[in-house]
Amino acid sequence: HTENSFQTIEMQPANTITAINDIFFLNDSVGWIVGEEGKVLYSENKGDTWRAQNPKIVENINEINFRNNNEGALAADGGNVIYTTDAGLNWHKSDIGSDININSLSVTDESIWIAGENGLIKKSNDFGLTWENQITNTTDNINDISFYNSLSGCAVGDNSLLLYTNDGGQNWNPPDSVVQSESLIFNEVYFLGKNHAWA
Repeated sequence: HTENSFQTIEMQPANTITAINDIFFLNDSVGWIVGEEGKVLYSENKGDTWRAQNPKIVENINEINFRNNNEGALAADGGNVIYTTDAGLNWHKSDIGSDININSLSVTDESIWIAGENGLIKKSNDFGLTWENQITNTTDNINDISFYNSLSGCAVGDNSLLLYTNDGGQNWNPPDSVVQSESLIFNEVYFLGKNHAWA
């Protein structure tokens, strides 16, 4: 934890022995960490203390994201997508119709996208009640998906996989030029602006 642009870093105990896979903060004070064996921890004091929340799964959780103070979702192995509408006091499983590992999710005001193994991308417009498949034309594992807004998004993965969409995922396309290499794995993508992303 740092509050001075990494001039100093303060270690904060999370009271867990399982690996941490993702961290997400809504603001300076409120945040969550997730990890292996269904671990979810919540803090409302800048990470000074953490308390456990129960997502009702034991599979590894890979990513967590919130779209406002109450509504959030997490992506986990075994086809588990778990959502909350009360800041994590209660978590509910969403039936995505698959048991493959979900590596990532992206949440906007309107929709949720999930991505995972075998080129899977699904979209929900009703916060996880129903899902629609999106065609990616790949069987490579997708490791991360991110949307800048409800239309512009990017997905990255194994074997130098890089896909983008400008229509909310109705069409996923590779860029005109990208280095093709089976040894190149993209693990994360981050938007700096609508037309500016890093992978």
